[in-house]
Amino acid sequence: METTTSKTIADASYEYDINGSSVTINAEELHGDQKWIFEEILSLNIDGTANSAEGVAGMYRVEDNSLLMKKRYSVVFNYNVAQQLESINIVEKRITDNGEDPYPLKWNVDFVWENNNMTECREYVNQTSPMKVYEYTYYGGIGVDYAPITQYPVLRAYYTPLRYQGRFGIQTKSLLKKATIDNNYTTDYSYNISTTSTKSIVEEYFEKLPSGRETQYTVGWE
Repeated sequence: METTTSKTIADASYEYDINGSSVTINAEELHGDQKWIFEEILSLNIDGTANSAEGVAGMYRVEDNSLLMKKRYSVVFNYNVAQQLESINIVEKRITDNGEDPYPLKWNVDFVWENNNMTECREYVNQTSPMKVYEYTYYGGIGVDYAPITQYPVLRAYYTPLRYQGRFGIQTKSLLKKATIDNNYTTDYSYNISTTSTKSIVEEYFEKLPSGRETQYTVGWE
C-alpha cells in the first residue's frame, strides 16, 4: 500500500505469522531527499492490537543511495480502558562501526481523547518542550460507518493500513474537520457521503492546505 501524508510516501509489505501474534514489516519511506528503510517485527496483543515493535532503520541519500545513518529501535504501545491508543514509548540506538551507541534516544508520543475523538498528539523528549504538536477538530453529529483515516500517521506512515484493521485501538468517531501542526499550519477537510438504509460511506474527501491548494481524493471500499 502506498500512503501520501505530509510529503511522506510509504511503500510497505506485511506478513503475519501463522499464529497471528506478530507482523513482519518491510517498509520504505521517502522524506525529501532521504529514503528510510525499515525492517520491523510488530508484536500483537491477544485482542489483535499492537503491543510492541523491534526493528532496524537505515537512512539513505536518494541521489546516490549512500548510507547516512542506521539505528535499532524498540517501541511500546499503551492503551486506555476504552481501548484507545494513549501513548507510545520509543527507544532508538544508533548503530556504528563499533556497535550500538551506549546512549539511546528516548522519546514519546502522547494522545488526548475527547468524546471518542483524538484531539491532540504530542511528540517529545522533554514533555514541557514537545518536538511536534498535532491538534484536531471534528464535525459534529453522528459519524459515518466507513470513513478514511485523515489524521497524520501514528508514528510511521506505513502503520496506516494497520490502523484500518484496528491494530492501534479504536479509531476516532467523527469526521476530521481541521488538522493543525504546531499551532500555525492548518489543513481543512470536507467530505462527500453516500447514505443507504443500512450504512453511510465517504466516497470522496477534499484536503485544503493553508496555501489554498485543494486536493480531491476518491475512496474505494472492499
